[in-house]
Amino acid sequence: MGKTFLKIIYLFIAIAFAILVATHWVAQMIVSKTEKEEELRVKNWVYSLQQQVYLIDYTQGFFRQLEVEERKSATIWKYAYERMMSPVSISDFNFFIGIFSKNRTIPFIVTDKNHRIVDSHDPLVTMADNDFLKDSILDLYSENPPLPFSRAGNQYLFFYRRSALFVELQKAMDVLSNSFNTNILENVVSLPVIVTDSTKRHIINCGNIDREQLEKDPEYLEKTLMEMEEEHTPIMFSGFGSDRQTYYIFYQSSPTLYYLQLFPYILSLSVLFVLFGIILVFKYSRKTEQDRIWVGLSKETAHQLGTPLSSLLAWVEYLKGIEGLPVKMDDILEIEKDVTRLEVITQRFSKIGAMPELKEENIVPVLEKIVQYMKKRSSQKISYNITSSSKDIFVKVNAPLLDWVIENLCKNAVTAIGDDAGSINISITDTDRTVNIDVTDTGKGISKTHFKTVFEPGYTTRSRGWGLGLTLSKRIIGQYHHGKLFVKESTLGKGTTFRITLPKG
Repeated sequence: MGKTFLKIIYLFIAIAFAILVATHWVAQMIVSKTEKEEELRVKNWVYSLQQQVYLIDYTQGFFRQLEVEERKSATIWKYAYERMMSPVSISDFNFFIGIFSKNRTIPFIVTDKNHRIVDSHDPLVTMADNDFLKDSILDLYSENPPLPFSRAGNQYLFFYRRSALFVELQKAMDVLSNSFNTNILENVVSLPVIVTDSTKRHIINCGNIDREQLEKDPEYLEKTLMEMEEEHTPIMFSGFGSDRQTYYIFYQSSPTLYYLQLFPYILSLSVLFVLFGIILVFKYSRKTEQDRIWVGLSKETAHQLGTPLSSLLAWVEYLKGIEGLPVKMDDILEIEKDVTRLEVITQRFSKIGAMPELKEENIVPVLEKIVQYMKKRSSQKISYNITSSSKDIFVKVNAPLLDWVIENLCKNAVTAIGDDAGSINISITDTDRTVNIDVTDTGKGISKTHFKTVFEPGYTTRSRGWGLGLTLSKRIIGQYHHGKLFVKESTLGKGTTFRITLPKG
């Protein structure tokens, strides 16, 4: 991978990292600020609820006191009515009449024990209705138990109902209570909220959460309260008055805050995805450019070799026809073999860039031929051996390109052995799905950290050379033969085994 390409990648990584850090920092600031604002809004909302509780508690106390006072008044009026219906003096009768005349607030009616109306001081009940109390009228007086009294051996009932002032105040109280419940159910902070009593188990009310499930499933309620308590400490507030009821408010952060917390992570994944895409595009562009270079170099090499090869072939034929030359015919034939070999090399380069034709071939003689060629052009200290699981092993290959790969592996093996004595062993194994070719040398070996590096362009251990042999070999096996070329095993100081895997079919 080129230095310029690496610099570009590092630059993109640095920019992406800076964006991610800045995004997380800004998002954290927004989340922290939003969380504080929500907490302040909850506290203000709780303070408002506390004021409502105070007002409700105070009003309820006032109602209780008013109810007691009205019952006292009703008792007095019942006594006055009872005395007025008994034989009394004129002065006592006028006194009791004065008591009734002052009653402008509490409606009442008097009936016998069978609910037949005897007297009425209620605008809703007239004496024309005097048969019996209707059920609708009894409903009006159901809130207070009647006060019984007797006169001349007869039993009577004194019914009274709440005053108009009490009723109006009760309506105001109901509005206030409904407002309190609505404030919980539709609170301005729009957060999941649960209001409980002092035990933290009984729900007083809740908002922005499924109350039905909370009430049906105690485990779900306990789990929800626990999660809320872990996120925020419950807020406690007390009512006023004699009972001093304690309430706890459990709440969670809003969904907006949750999404804000997720935002930097989603953005991080997006940036990483884009960065990964950019890297892929650069790698693809670089690979395409390399392919164009390979193709151009190969075709130019084939073109440059073509002219001198034609000339050399002509000279070989010319030398064959001259008699009496001091050069032996065997030497001329060897020269011819090398020229033929150059022609094969030219064909190899000309095939780079185009998909070569694969033919079903017995690769055993193909490899034996290349081994014989390499023997005569290597040191006599190096021995070549070729073994196969069968004499006939057929697989689809392009023979000239396969020769090139084996030649490159053998040349690398010769270089690895150096000036020492050694051996190069080629083993061919036929399996159900593949044909495996192992090229083993007794050279200096390869470190495990370089098993993949040796196939990269430019990698070489020699002082001279481009380091392209294994790169081209891997491309020929991988792209053109759909197989694999890899370092099977290697031990430093003992040798290396390269394996070629060719698929059948």
